[in-house]
Amino acid sequence: MNRKSWEKIFKDPGADYRSKPFWSWNGKMDEKELFRQLDILKEMGFGGAFMHSRVGLATEYLGDEWMRIVEKCLEYGKKIDFDLWIYDEDRWPSGSAGGIVTQKKENRSHRLQLHILKASEGDAFLKENQEKMIAAYQCILEGHEYRELAVYEGGEPEEGKNILAITLEESELNDNYNGATYLDTMKASAVDDYLASTHDKYHKELSKDALERVRGVFTDEPHRGAFLCDFSEGNQKSIPYTDELFSAFKERYGYDLKEHLPEIFLREQGKTFSGVTLDYLELVQDFFLKNFLKKIQDRCQEYGWLFTGHLLHEDTLSNQTCMLGSLMTGYEYMDIPGIDLLGERTSCWWIAKQLSSVAHQMNKKKMLTELFGCTGWQMKFENYKSIGDWQALMGINLFCPHLSWYTMKGENKRDYPASIFYQSAWYKQYRYMEDYFARFHVATDGTPSDCKLLVMNPIESVWARTYTGCFQWIQSNDEGISAIERQYEETFRMLMGAGIDFDYGEERILAGHGSVENGKLKVGSCTYDKVLLSGVETMKESTWKLLKEFVAQGGKLIVAGKAPEMIHAEPDARMTELMEHAEKIPFTKEAVTESCALEAPLYQLENHGQQVYIQSYRKEDMITFILLNMDRDHSANDISLTLNGEGRVEEWNARTGEIREVMVSDGKAELCLSLLPGEEKIFVLQNGENLLKQKEFSYKLSEKNVAALDRADVYLDDECVAKDGDVLKEDRLIRDRLGYPWRGGEMMQPWYIEKYYQEELKQRRNVKNVFHFVIEELPEGLELAVEAEEHTEVRLNGTLLKKEADFWIDTAFSKFLAGKSCLKEGENEITVTYSYGKDSGLEAIYLLGDFGVKLSGKGVEEKVHLISLPDKLHAGNIVPQGLPFYSGSITYELDQPVEGKVSVTLDEMTAAVCMLHGDTDEIIAFAPYEAAVTGLKSIEMVFNRRNTFGPLHVPVSYRGSYGPDTFLKTGDLWEDEVQLYSQGLPEKVTLRKID
Repeated sequence: MNRKSWEKIFKDPGADYRSKPFWSWNGKMDEKELFRQLDILKEMGFGGAFMHSRVGLATEYLGDEWMRIVEKCLEYGKKIDFDLWIYDEDRWPSGSAGGIVTQKKENRSHRLQLHILKASEGDAFLKENQEKMIAAYQCILEGHEYRELAVYEGGEPEEGKNILAITLEESELNDNYNGATYLDTMKASAVDDYLASTHDKYHKELSKDALERVRGVFTDEPHRGAFLCDFSEGNQKSIPYTDELFSAFKERYGYDLKEHLPEIFLREQGKTFSGVTLDYLELVQDFFLKNFLKKIQDRCQEYGWLFTGHLLHEDTLSNQTCMLGSLMTGYEYMDIPGIDLLGERTSCWWIAKQLSSVAHQMNKKKMLTELFGCTGWQMKFENYKSIGDWQALMGINLFCPHLSWYTMKGENKRDYPASIFYQSAWYKQYRYMEDYFARFHVATDGTPSDCKLLVMNPIESVWARTYTGCFQWIQSNDEGISAIERQYEETFRMLMGAGIDFDYGEERILAGHGSVENGKLKVGSCTYDKVLLSGVETMKESTWKLLKEFVAQGGKLIVAGKAPEMIHAEPDARMTELMEHAEKIPFTKEAVTESCALEAPLYQLENHGQQVYIQSYRKEDMITFILLNMDRDHSANDISLTLNGEGRVEEWNARTGEIREVMVSDGKAELCLSLLPGEEKIFVLQNGENLLKQKEFSYKLSEKNVAALDRADVYLDDECVAKDGDVLKEDRLIRDRLGYPWRGGEMMQPWYIEKYYQEELKQRRNVKNVFHFVIEELPEGLELAVEAEEHTEVRLNGTLLKKEADFWIDTAFSKFLAGKSCLKEGENEITVTYSYGKDSGLEAIYLLGDFGVKLSGKGVEEKVHLISLPDKLHAGNIVPQGLPFYSGSITYELDQPVEGKVSVTLDEMTAAVCMLHGDTDEIIAFAPYEAAVTGLKSIEMVFNRRNTFGPLHVPVSYRGSYGPDTFLKTGDLWEDEVQLYSQGLPEKVTLRKID
């Protein structure tokens, strides 16, 4: 989309950028009244609405009449071009289907309850609660610390000891669930019943036309049960339970949770941190993610609906720990992940950063916020603006205003007013508010342009510190946890106040989507140059491994304040060693901002205090810079903003839709401005149109594709001496068996062996290597490149292959032709048999042909699969596109030649050299990777041979010297899986017209 298109959208944004309020269905629903209200919602500037059951609903939830009016509203929404969404519950939290599902006892939520008893009470309690008992223990208890813990089975306990009894309790019946309870959201069969009662019912009973109008489903405040807190059905001595808890715990972690249950509630004397608690909280979180969120995600995908909503309690790390664990992990499973924000003067701005971080990393374009709830009738437009601005600044682009009432009858008028609807005198003017927010969302439509810092989320350090009494309601009541919370919040304010953009790194997401390439940490679709540890006390082993590789490749690891010493809540020398490679700084604003600042930022913000925040977004060749004065009481004056880049600088006014040119930048634009309390400014740097719009390319390979096979079963005189091993290491094994010295840089010269060891050379043994590969798509044929000695025999699936006359790459590699008749779908076998002597050696072999290659399996189980070559290549790494071992050149064809003279800029060099083909040929080899060419037709990336010839098992981060021993490394410098460099046409190639 070009600039003119964006300008048009900004002036009059469509429904996709507009808010979708909670449309509160809270009375006896009437079809004509519903249609009238839909017209008003459209008139107010909304782009859609969520059909939301609320207190006061008089039409049976999910009954026949309910389904009929939902159907009719969807039909009317189509008529007026207004999007409608399903809300998946009767009130909230989502999961019980208004108590329908939890009428069945087996679907109800449960908890484990700790009872701290005097010695004299223990025996009677166990007898009285026999059916509910999970376990009982005796110990000496002092505060929340215990010692001399032992199992208690009744009778008279040892003198001076307390009894710890743990019972299984079902949640109490509750009118909020229409006389039932909340759902066990960790239990697969319970969630299946919930889905059958809601999602499946809608899909079954609505017409095909109506279903096509359902945009998606909103899930509201689901959770896995209260943990050591007084919220919902929990208390400070209870934790969530599900049927699979103990068996799944034993299977995953290898020990019996029942033997360690007290450690979740209390602490062994002298211990501050608990690995058992980490394991427990991780497991119950994963139950919820897999059995609730993932099931809803899958069902929505099956039905063609978007999955959105928000989880329960994100404001602090303690809030999250109490009700879910880590909310960031849940955002991965939602098409449009969201948060909620209750009240007006909140300042927990980091919750938007938590959401946007995962959305950026998981490449989710939309983020939701449920906002304006609990604000009251006294609100002005200015108040609504102040709530929405900072969330929009962080990239949240789908607003769900709370609340638009169907009726004010009775109790309904007190259901978190004000009603953002026809009941408010200003409803006809509200479109001005919606136009403003929609334009703000257009301005943030894009990807963060200057975010290269990852801040580790320290929530598992909170988990490890928890115990009975550490939370009051859902807030920290423990100084250690509170200290983490304070540092977490202050880190956010330091960085944002200094104009340094960042994302949070959640450890579970890092474990699933993190990698290190060329000294940068990749998390999903994002890449980071620096990692900041602030308030982190313990981390997962998987995180430690990732950070170790990051610093090994030259990445910058920063530790603010006290350095972590633990892995999985236990002191660990490996962590101490990692910290030796980190930059340690005091936890001060000056030190943090200096160390975390980018070396070449897109902008500099100065003289702005700590309350002016800036975010920047890139779309096509536009970079949008948005400033917001977060202070609603004081102005910010004489702010200096410097934009680094060439092009036209414009100010885009979200209030009016007006666009005006500010200046033309020839490399640096310096702006001086002031901001009133709560005021925003939007500037756009238009760099000129990038002429390269292609996402996929027709291509030409300069050579046949190649698959390297370097693992084989080796036989000596028909005895299998190694299975699926590296051929070079197997060669040393054979030479050991035969009494020959190893090959290497200092081995005896072949001429010398031939001259002085003629008798030994006559002593030959039968050695064969058996290689395996899988064919998923049969190629027309293929060739084998083998270093074939005089008596070498090559067979493919038993068929003897003949040597061809020519060679591959080097005269050492003979080619053997294998026709299609030799091949088969599934596993194929190549046998290379040698008449092996002192002058012999085992080597890898290579498959050549018109096929694609993919790798499957881990470690020694890794296999090579032959698939079809892709019809087209997209920009970026060719390794996952069927060309992992390829090392020739690839010519990427433009759809049509570019007329005239253009400059071509590569964002990075991911080949040995680049050739531009046009009316003339030009070369790009050195930074800044630019060249000019006339009539550009194609771009050729010429690669090096590393991904073919290796060393294929040494990490790409290896920076030592390369020689014979590099190919036979061991320990940390050896990986069983092949280690491949990223190569291909860079994802960002910029073409500019030259006048």
